[in-house]
Formats: sequence, structure tokens, C-alpha cells
Amino acid sequence: MTTAVSQFWMVWSPQGGAPTKKHHVLDLAHAEARRLSSTCPGAEFYVLEAVAGYHLPKPGPEKITIVSDDGIPF
Repeated sequence: MTTAVSQFWMVWSPQGGAPTKKHHVLDLAHAEARRLSSTCPGAEFYVLEAVAGYHLPKPGPEKITIVSDDGIPF
């Protein structure tokens, strides 16, 4: 099964934490990278484009069948 999502970009710095904001407009991602670079002199900021993604869905509940037991353990 394939899921479709809108194209997006993220801003990442090797000197910082993981990116959390999706930018759905490339120019806004560039603006954010410029803004962040002006607040953190010496740090590098990169605009990354999402080109693919993968997701493993959680398995659903599975029914357990109860069978008769005569109580003898062997």
C-alpha cells in the first residue's frame, strides 16, 4: 500500500538537533535556514528535500482461539 504526502523540505544543522518542522514551500525553508544562520554564527544550516519515505504500520489485533482442555498436562 502506498501513501501519498505533499512534497516538503526541512532545515537541518549538523551542529544542532533533529529537524522537526516541515516546510511545504521551498522559499520558506530557505528563509528559515537564513534566519537560523543569523542567530547561530558559525553554525551551518542545510535545506533538505524529502525524496522518499517508509512506514511500517502497527499490526492489528489478532483473535486468540480458546480450545477445550481436559486438565491433564501431558
